[in-house]
Amino acid sequence: MPTIKNYFNGKVDLDEALKRAKGRQCAFAFGIGKSGSMLVLDYRNEYTTAKFEKELKKTDYKSKYIVGTALVDGKIIQMKSEFKKNSIKPKDVKDYLAENKLKVTRAVIDGKGSEEDEDQKGGGKKK
Repeated sequence: MPTIKNYFNGKVDLDEALKRAKGRQCAFAFGIGKSGSMLVLDYRNEYTTAKFEKELKKTDYKSKYIVGTALVDGKIIQMKSEFKKNSIKPKDVKDYLAENKLKVTRAVIDGKGSEEDEDQKGGGKKK
């Protein structure tokens, strides 16, 4: 069973967590720090978002983050924020997902996707 510290020190496989979280709400934290970005997903629903925020504040990612609940639906992760500091955009999360070659490829935060995602829906730029 993963401890909250295991989530934040990278000992929980994120690709596996995304698979297990499909179709159900779970707590998440996404932060950007000096050493890059980090996404934590509690697919076992053991921790509250408040606990995630408290733990996140002890890390390098404490200056720019978003914490809340997420729902994984196919290749889309829909995030609803409860706590945030500074501005995290859907493109920040999407770039992180692509950088780590995860199967989830699109992020929506509080109902807003990235501009690139809007272009794919139609009416956008054609190549």
